[in-house]
Formats: sequence, C-alpha cells, structure tokens
Amino acid sequence: MDYECFAGVFALMGAGTNPNFNPVYTILLSEPTDVIKKIREACRARGITGLDKLEKLFKEADLNGNNFLDRDEFRWALKENGHSLTKVELDRIFRYFDRNGDNEVGYKEFM
Repeated sequence: MDYECFAGVFALMGAGTNPNFNPVYTILLSEPTDVIKKIREACRARGITGLDKLEKLFKEADLNGNNFLDRDEFRWALKENGHSLTKVELDRIFRYFDRNGDNEVGYKEFM
C-alpha cells in the first residue's frame, strides 16, 4: 500500500464515511421519494380509478382483515395494480412505511 492510498483511507474515515460500508444500505435507509412518485404517477395516469383499484387490491390482499399487509401481500397488491418495482424499490418503500419494524404496513396509512 502506498502513502496516497493509506492517506485516502484515513481521509475517508475522518470525513465520517466508512470505505467498507456498503452504499446500498444508505439507499435503503433514505426516504423513497422517487418510488412514491413512481407509484403516484402510475395511479394518476389511470385517472380516478387508479387509487380506487389500488385500495381495493390492498383490501383483497389483507387476508386476515387486520388492515395491515405483510411484505408478500404488499408486493402482490402493487404488482396486481401494474406497478413494476425492483426488489430494492420494494424494500425501500416497505421499510419506509413499516415505521415500527413489525414487517407490516398499514394500507390505510399508505393510501
């Protein structure tokens, strides 16, 4: 290791960033405004029925009737409504709306 590389590592550490930290984790923890915007635009493109259909699908996906969706139910409802989200996008939006970390999203709050 030469001096420039050695100094660069300490410069990064001093700046508060960890060179061994996977940048994907910061993406997952950030607010998913781009994903929310993508879903909103798709619903708006369908007109008044876009949000109604999404809410109806959320209710259908809620098999136990507790007004919450687990990750699979949430993914199914969005996919059935025509939203093609990547795994990262789905993880970001699910984590954002799963505020207490119990692996459930309240679909009324989401709407």
